[in-house]
Amino acid sequence: MKKDSDLRITIIGLGNLMEAIFPCIIETIGRESLYRQVNATTNDQPDLKRKQEALGISVILNDNLAALKKMEPDILFFAPPPYVAPGIIRNELKNYFTYIRNKSAVVPEIYAFPPTPPGAFYEEILGKDLLVVNILPHPVRVIGGKPLTDEGFYSRTFNRSWPQESKARLKRIFETMGEGIELKPDEIVPMMGAWIMLEVLSEVVTTIADTFGEKGKPIDHRILSKYMRAKAQQVLNSPGERCGILETERMDAPFQLYLDNVTLAWYEGLRNYFRQASFPHELSMRILNLLMDFQLHILEVEDRHVVDKNTVMAATKGGVLEKGIYCYHQTIEATLKNAIKHISEKSTEQWREALSGKVTEAAHAVRKHGMTLSG
Repeated sequence: MKKDSDLRITIIGLGNLMEAIFPCIIETIGRESLYRQVNATTNDQPDLKRKQEALGISVILNDNLAALKKMEPDILFFAPPPYVAPGIIRNELKNYFTYIRNKSAVVPEIYAFPPTPPGAFYEEILGKDLLVVNILPHPVRVIGGKPLTDEGFYSRTFNRSWPQESKARLKRIFETMGEGIELKPDEIVPMMGAWIMLEVLSEVVTTIADTFGEKGKPIDHRILSKYMRAKAQQVLNSPGERCGILETERMDAPFQLYLDNVTLAWYEGLRNYFRQASFPHELSMRILNLLMDFQLHILEVEDRHVVDKNTVMAATKGGVLEKGIYCYHQTIEATLKNAIKHISEKSTEQWREALSGKVTEAAHAVRKHGMTLSG
C-alpha cells in the first residue's frame, strides 16, 4: 500500500462540504504535493477560479470522467448532491471503472459523502470487489479559531468488511475530524434525523436572542448557548470539559426555567425519536451526547456571522438540513416565541412536553426526507 503522502485523490463535486474538510487532504498529502496529486470537478463555473486558487489544485468544470482519467486516483472523494449521485455512478463512474479494469490497474476506494445511495448500490453498478464507505462528517473543524482535538464528529458506514490497512488509512485521514462512529447501512438515515435537529439548535438560540432583543432585553446568543450547554451536560453526563452555568445574574428565574425547558425538550424529543425509530439505545445516547454538546459548544463560542456561515455551508439545496430548518420555522419557532411573550414559572412541564413532541416530529420528517434524497 502507498504511503499516505503519495496518495492520488480525485474529488467529484467540490462544494462547501469538500472545501470544509479539505484540510484533511492537506494534512495527509502535504500542501506542496497537492497540485500533482489532487484534482476535482465542479459544476459551479462562477466560483471555479476561486476554488482553484484557494485550494491549490486543478478543478475541472463538468467533466468527471476526464478528471478521473487524468489523475487515476487511489481514493475517490465522491460528493455530488444525493439526487444526482445515482446518475453519475451509472454513467461516468461505470465508464471509468471499466476503463481502469481494462488497463489491469487498481480501482480506487470510494469515500462517498452523500448519505444515500448505500454501498450496495455502488457494488451493483461498479463491481462486487469495490471498497466504498459512506462518510457523514460534521464540517466544523475549528471553534473560536482553535483546531478541534477531542471534539468533532463523523460517521462511517462500510459496504462490507474492509482490509485492515485500508480501514486504518481512512481513520488516519479523518482523525482530526474527531471521534468516528461506525454505523450499519440502515442506521445512516435515522441518525441524520437527530443530527440535523441538533444542528437546528443554531436557529433556536438565535430565535431566542432576537425575540428578547425585540422585547428590549438584549442577550447575546453565546450566553444562552453557554447556559444551555451546561444544562445539557448535567443531563447527558458529558465527558468533555465542563462549561459551568455562569452569567445567570443577567437572567431572572423564569428565563432560566425557560432555557432549562428548551434544553430538556430538545434532549427528550430526540431521545424519544431514537426510541421510536428503534435505534440501538447505547449508540443513540452516544450520538446525542456527542452532538448536542458539540453543537452548543460551537454556539457558545462563535460570533453570529460564523454561526450563520456554518449553516449556509452545510445546508445543501434540497438536503436534510434545509428540511430541518424548514420544519423548525413551520412547527417550532412560534412555540418558542409565544412562550417568551408569556414567560412564566407556571405550566412549564406541559409546555416542555409539547415542545418535545414537536422536536420528535421534526426529526421524523427529516428522516423521511433523507430516504428520498437519491430517488
